[in-house]
Amino acid sequence: MDVAIKPTSIKREQALTPVRIPLGKGMVGWRILLIRHENQAGLARVRSLDDLKKFVVGQGLGWSDANILRQNGLSVVEGADYEGLFKMMLSYRFDIFPRSASEALMEWDERHGNRPSLHVEETLLLHYPFARYFWTANSERGRKLNERITKGLEAMIRDGSFDVLFQRHYGEIIRRAGLRERRIIRLENPDLPPATPLGRKELWFDPLGK
Repeated sequence: MDVAIKPTSIKREQALTPVRIPLGKGMVGWRILLIRHENQAGLARVRSLDDLKKFVVGQGLGWSDANILRQNGLSVVEGADYEGLFKMMLSYRFDIFPRSASEALMEWDERHGNRPSLHVEETLLLHYPFARYFWTANSERGRKLNERITKGLEAMIRDGSFDVLFQRHYGEIIRRAGLRERRIIRLENPDLPPATPLGRKELWFDPLGK
């Protein structure tokens, strides 16, 4: 392996070397919900994680998000088939399907014509710190490649092109999903390595703009 793009985890950081600059500024950790339309009124009343625990969550079998959600006290039902997850929710097997904003909008666009009860929840935004990095091997070649990638990304951050690229890919998604107007429910990520650069605010998307 030369370079891979994968989510970070404590186990992965023991085996490979990350470039600790989150690709997409951690957008994947901001989740909106696909739901059955009938649940919109109840979810609009959610003000806390305890309120959210009244709803059953759906996730793919083995997805890392499933463990994060369970560790935060949510009830999770897993499905082995991606397309089957939508059928499971519409068949009342679970209530909410947290997805990144880009995933949720795309999935709704592709399916709501045939599944009119499928709905993008309008008020909530779940957040847990979650980063996808470039990864290189723990070898001399890998270390040199890691240094080159890091140097290039840091240059992009300094000259502003990192933010320009982010806006090009995510600006319309942020606007269309109304991320800046939603009520945030914050969750913990128990598998987030201690070295994650959460203190570097310029590396992370923040819908509150702080």
